[in-house]
Amino acid sequence: MRSSSIRKSKLIPAVSAGLAALCVLSAPAVAGLFHVQVAAVSDESLALQTETQLERSGFEPVGIHWRDGLYRVWAGDGETRDEVQPYMNELQGSGFPDAFIVELGPDRISGVPEPPVVTPQPYAIQVFSLSNPEDADRAAERARDKTGYDVTIVPGDGLYRVQLGPFESRDAAEFAKQVIQGRGFTDCFLVPLEQ
Repeated sequence: MRSSSIRKSKLIPAVSAGLAALCVLSAPAVAGLFHVQVAAVSDESLALQTETQLERSGFEPVGIHWRDGLYRVWAGDGETRDEVQPYMNELQGSGFPDAFIVELGPDRISGVPEPPVVTPQPYAIQVFSLSNPEDADRAAERARDKTGYDVTIVPGDGLYRVQLGPFESRDAAEFAKQVIQGRGFTDCFLVPLEQ
């Protein structure tokens, strides 16, 4: 059912699997618990096209609810199923035969699940592993001079491991590894550190 109440959607940034995405959510001013879902797609541009199609057809309010990796395009807003039933009937007759009523869960307002709290894992980059401590000292000095990074010698199991760092995260260490490889330490590798 077309409505005269106008409520625009808003863009809210969200992070999923470490990548930025855009989520279009209904403005939280209306506290309806039911919508009519017309599509659930993983492609953001397809979701936005569907939302635009609904708006051009005169349906208000419309929006996109991101959840579980899908953009769920909806129209209509009501506190009961009966209130949104006319929206569903009209949508089904207007080119959206698969439209159905959905009840929104507790993440209705935020729209985006809270990401887990992750403590960054520090890393070092190992450039040498030598059996002689004097050789390890010379290798550490060479590595410090060529790279500019802090150097640590880690003894254990009869070896002296020359490591650069520490780096706050794997991404930071991967970036530094490329720099270090470019400076001649082509066999270097990442080593996770104790926190």
